[in-house]
Amino acid sequence: MSERGARGRADIDAAHLAALNAGTASARTLTEALAVDNPTLMQAVLPGSDDDLCIAAEQAQELGILRRMTRIGAALANRLDATEVERLAGHTSDTVRGWVCFLVAASPTTDPALLLHRLRNLADDEHFAVREWAWMAARPALLRDLDTSIDVLAGWTGDPSERVRRFASEALRPRGV
Repeated sequence: MSERGARGRADIDAAHLAALNAGTASARTLTEALAVDNPTLMQAVLPGSDDDLCIAAEQAQELGILRRMTRIGAALANRLDATEVERLAGHTSDTVRGWVCFLVAASPTTDPALLLHRLRNLADDEHFAVREWAWMAARPALLRDLDTSIDVLAGWTGDPSERVRRFASEALRPRGV
């Protein structure tokens, strides 16, 4: 395996996969991100998880990646307090920080400005996957109030951070290539 990360599932070093599943390493490629065993990671990150949360993670593991992250984020949103959410938002694991994106998006707020405020640091995350999760998680809520969303995101286009500017352009762009 190169320093750039695995290109195929078989290329993932066993020690690195174990670190991904323990939450002590971040994925370097999409292949590595897809290989994460979310139930194992959840037990490592939230060892006192109740049975329902463990079952939700197990069931989510069988879904496609976007639905998996959405399901886990929603399950966590019903169980974690603000202190735990803050801890997970700063976690070593990009997958865990991705869960937080979907957890934030699962909140009952209908205000795009508040949602974007809560996602701001994740939209500016150092890891490519977390930035992608942030806009993917936000998009459904942003589309419900497109005018407000555009107004808020227009302000983000002048942000000093290239990552935030990219988020502003990605969050509402049409789907597909």
